[in-house]
Amino acid sequence: EYVHETAIEAQTDRLKVGLYGIRAAAGDMLEATGKFEIHALKGLSLDYLRQFDVVALQNFNAGLPADSDLAKALRQFVWHGGGLFLTHDTGWYLESPFPQIAVRDFPSHDNVEAGRHVADTEMVVVRAHEALGQLQPGTRFMPEFRDHMIFAPRPRGTVLIENAFGDPAYVAGTYGKGRVVFSGSYYPFKQPLEGPEGEVFQRIIDWLAQE
Repeated sequence: EYVHETAIEAQTDRLKVGLYGIRAAAGDMLEATGKFEIHALKGLSLDYLRQFDVVALQNFNAGLPADSDLAKALRQFVWHGGGLFLTHDTGWYLESPFPQIAVRDFPSHDNVEAGRHVADTEMVVVRAHEALGQLQPGTRFMPEFRDHMIFAPRPRGTVLIENAFGDPAYVAGTYGKGRVVFSGSYYPFKQPLEGPEGEVFQRIIDWLAQE
């Protein structure tokens, strides 16, 4: 349950990752690397967020404007060096706090549910990028969750992964000292993340944690 806490209780000197709405299997995978200490996100004030190296928001489906207190806090968190991962519906409902990187978009083809969910469609890596580790362009994978959203890149955004229709599904960018990734995917739903998708998730968190 989400509560408005103001402090985290750090257990180690590892990089701190705050997860909201992302299931335990993904956090367990990150902790197993020995690099990260995982916390359930229980606050969204700037002072709270600044205690993390990376914040990931999933299923935080609030239709807030870009000048909301949350959007302002997220911008300041990233500006000062934080890494932000906006996934699935969160990055779609929330008016983009980083319109210079990416904004929500609508698919133009028929394989769509509720006007915005692209269903049962493969993902394709379209460029080599530090946020994707060793994954090379042309790598294809079927997401563990059955649908995803798409985002329109803006001048400071780089498309990392598209779906099989050519829609941008992962867009990365920098803002101030920090980094942002918009992802249309949902992590994970029923099964632990494996194969290229697991690699994508882990490498993105690695990249977001860097200054």
